[in-house]
Amino acid sequence: MTLPAALILGGQHDTGAEHSASSLDLADPPRRISDAVTDRDLIAGVAGFRRMHKHGERTVKNYAKAIIGLSLLGTLNALYLTSLFVHNKWGAPASSVCDINSTVSCSNVIASPYALFLGVPVCSIALVVYPILIWLGLAALRREKTRDLFYAASILSALGLMLNVVYIYNEIVHIGAICILCFGCTVLIALDLLASIRGYRLSTD
Repeated sequence: MTLPAALILGGQHDTGAEHSASSLDLADPPRRISDAVTDRDLIAGVAGFRRMHKHGERTVKNYAKAIIGLSLLGTLNALYLTSLFVHNKWGAPASSVCDINSTVSCSNVIASPYALFLGVPVCSIALVVYPILIWLGLAALRREKTRDLFYAASILSALGLMLNVVYIYNEIVHIGAICILCFGCTVLIALDLLASIRGYRLSTD
């Protein structure tokens, strides 16, 4: 092969290589753009997940606060009913704010033997249940992993609700009187149960 021919072929080869390189350069920008878009989507997805996680944590904490608030009201209610029981049992009979008539009367219900469970007033049992629920709610506010706490709260609330339902049944069927504050206690423990179940379902651990 003569020198001019070699130069011509070499020039053609170089031109082909430059053309291929230019083709790759033209193909690279879309690839780089695609990679950048993918990275942005990934970052946005992670940020969205973090926002959802934080929102879920706030919601779980709100249910814990609800349990605390409801149980505080339940404790005050149980304290009042227990003091009423003590006055009627060992002291001078005292009337209650919910003594409207003989049918709607907390005093008549508290004085009945059907207001006892294993010899203990049901309202006094609530003085044990509600403080435990308050403790579980406070623990859920402090801890990151709360599933077991809400599970325990739901079990305790369910037992308390069953006891209250039996108590209300005895009021209507056997005592023949209704205690408004006892109904209120039943509503509070039912709401505690709902809050515990919701908190358990939203807990991630």
